[in-house]
Amino acid sequence: PVVMFEGTNSFPAWSPDGKHLAFAASLKGSSDIYTIQTGEMFTNPKHQRLTVSPANDFSPTWSPDGREIAFASDRMGRGKVQLYVMDSDGANLRRLTWKGKHNSAPAWSPDGQWIAYTCRNDKGKLKICRITPDGHRTVQVTQSDGDHESASWSPDGRHIVFSVANRGKSHIYGVHYDGSGLERLTFGVSRASSPTWGPWN
Repeated sequence: PVVMFEGTNSFPAWSPDGKHLAFAASLKGSSDIYTIQTGEMFTNPKHQRLTVSPANDFSPTWSPDGREIAFASDRMGRGKVQLYVMDSDGANLRRLTWKGKHNSAPAWSPDGQWIAYTCRNDKGKLKICRITPDGHRTVQVTQSDGDHESASWSPDGRHIVFSVANRGKSHIYGVHYDGSGLERLTFGVSRASSPTWGPWN
């Protein structure tokens, strides 16, 4: 294992320069966000705790310049998940999303202008939304049937891949960042989920 601390270790996310790994861990009971220097993972595995909350903080994602980390948290109450942003050292924590009771799985765009995430619409369905890092503008990207989760940006920021669960099956789809050009990418399997775009377009 790369990281092995007491409790559950999950949601690993590399910093843009590859020198740090952010992750969620339940060392103190509830889940908080931690970072560790990658060069010391095996020789001197010391972690830095970034969040301190009785709630569960999870799904960290780095800004492209490595200065900030966005994450999801149920600080507003069980089942009420919202997005938050903080500096990479844990300072200047602020709430990002205010609309809806469920906003999770943030993914920062390569140019730093947007954060894609899973949002729950007025009909109770999960869709892919995007929000500016200052929280001033929000756009629902996907509209098709099913529950949409696990957004991942293409390296050029023009496309988003995500999983769609519908009628007992789950497949990977791709879409332009503005919501146009929806395309199914997986066939022949009944359950495909959690896509991640590689470092190529």
